[in-house]
Amino acid sequence: MSIEGDVVKGAADHGGGREVRVTREQARRYLVGRDLLARRRPSSAPAVVEAVRKLEYVQIDPVFVVERNHHLVLWSRLDGYRPDDLDEALYGCPDLIEVMGFVRMIVPTEDFPLFRPAFDRVRAENERRFAALAPLMEQVRERIRGEGPLSSAEIEDDGRVDSWWRASARAANQALNLLWYTGQVAVSGRRNNRQYFDLPERVVPAAILEKRPADPERELTLKYLDAYGLGLPADVQYGWFHAPSARRTEISEQLVEEGLAVRVVLEGAKRPYYAPKAEEEALVAAASPSAVPASPFTGAHGPLVRFLAPLDNLLASRRRLSEVFGFDYTWEIYLKPEKRKYGAYTMVVLYGDRLVGRFSPSLDRANGVLNVEGFWLEDQFEPTPGHAPDHAIDHAFSFTEGLLEELKKFARFHGAGVVRFTGPRPPVLKTLGDKIKT
Repeated sequence: MSIEGDVVKGAADHGGGREVRVTREQARRYLVGRDLLARRRPSSAPAVVEAVRKLEYVQIDPVFVVERNHHLVLWSRLDGYRPDDLDEALYGCPDLIEVMGFVRMIVPTEDFPLFRPAFDRVRAENERRFAALAPLMEQVRERIRGEGPLSSAEIEDDGRVDSWWRASARAANQALNLLWYTGQVAVSGRRNNRQYFDLPERVVPAAILEKRPADPERELTLKYLDAYGLGLPADVQYGWFHAPSARRTEISEQLVEEGLAVRVVLEGAKRPYYAPKAEEEALVAAASPSAVPASPFTGAHGPLVRFLAPLDNLLASRRRLSEVFGFDYTWEIYLKPEKRKYGAYTMVVLYGDRLVGRFSPSLDRANGVLNVEGFWLEDQFEPTPGHAPDHAIDHAFSFTEGLLEELKKFARFHGAGVVRFTGPRPPVLKTLGDKIKT
């Protein structure tokens, strides 16, 4: 018989167990610790490269309500992070690259060949678009070959075509997107957030560009597990390739047999998760709070507070979010205003290893004001004295003080000198006043 947190006894395998049973608390502690959220490292271009290598990817998104998602993901993990740090890491050295995988992603450059199946899938699914744009796409590639990196603004073409997001878009934009989505050009830089494209052979080192994965689905599944820590084959993005859940489970079980993954039975979950075999020890150790250093989860006022962007790596699997953290989240930006419960761009509040609330920020850039248009705590979270598991922390104080500190950092990151509460908030936060100087 197995016990929670221990490797299943009697499983014949490669020096350890095939299956681990974990509690939700254990899984939370493991995930927050491995996702670089427990302690901010000093930021720099090399630190950004290191963070992306550890996270395996950062999702790119253009929405600009506050700072863009990829910058917020790194800001939550790196002390003193500035967008220039990513630009230097991404475009100033060959270690990172933008790809269109399952989503728009920043990944280590050596992983570029893994996404060739995604490039091929885009081409197969968009034959009509390719046929319509083939002459323009060839013209664009030839211009890039002769002139160097180009953006869509430098391509003189007034044609309009259907796009993924709207009924009509500039043909030049679509041509460049299709070339990028299929790996025929690569992003070589950005100016004012405008992408510049070059030939892949001038962006990706030849030794990497020439590689062809022997089994792309298997290798992508391994990368996905390294990224997520706990992955569920039923999630549509599992492995970052399109396949039935049964096929993704089959691949995962093969990795278990090979000693490269471990099956994880999560308390209360109906289906097993999978984790990297190399992290089995850390997952098991997370069962005991004493096995995890207390300091990474605590600050001057108690458990650390972090703000997570809608597409943060920790939030990427909504099903896992519900089963591990007991937190339901919908990014409401694509909902009609009347159907939104919280706000278009609602960020999540991490407190220690728990997701305890959410807030809706907006930025008045002209006046340097960060507006908090609403702040909501989860029903089961009550920051009152004695609420800590060991009853040693005054949560009403530690949470509000930690939140205040993080709000000021968040505002300063955006160049705002004032935080202003303009919408609903719980009573415990009304003690902060309506305006906070940063």
